[in-house]
Amino acid sequence: MDRLEATIERVGPDRVPFVLITIINNSGGGQPVSMANIRATSRLLKRYGIPLVFDACRFAEHCFFSKEREPGYADVPVREIARLLFSPGDGCLMSAKKDGLVNIGGFLSVNDERWAQAIT
Repeated sequence: MDRLEATIERVGPDRVPFVLITIINNSGGGQPVSMANIRATSRLLKRYGIPLVFDACRFAEHCFFSKEREPGYADVPVREIARLLFSPGDGCLMSAKKDGLVNIGGFLSVNDERWAQAIT
């Protein structure tokens, strides 16, 4: 969080259009991001008015790992973990080739009407 905030301060929040969290990073060993880190990132970004977007291509795997590995989530249904995962975000993008199990395609989802209109 300190490095993220220092970067925002250094470049200015108006030069950070959004922050993207890849919720499972294969190049980093396939480890999920902690739910606590996601919430802390969201709180920091809200202070600066910067949107939080998720790369959600492995969200189901992330939710399963959170249930198995993260303290406090063992008794939480995977569907609820998914809701908790995405609730602090402003949008997500997903390559459906992974958890979606399709050969091509994906989607972009946003919860801001202005963004939605600008995209279409």
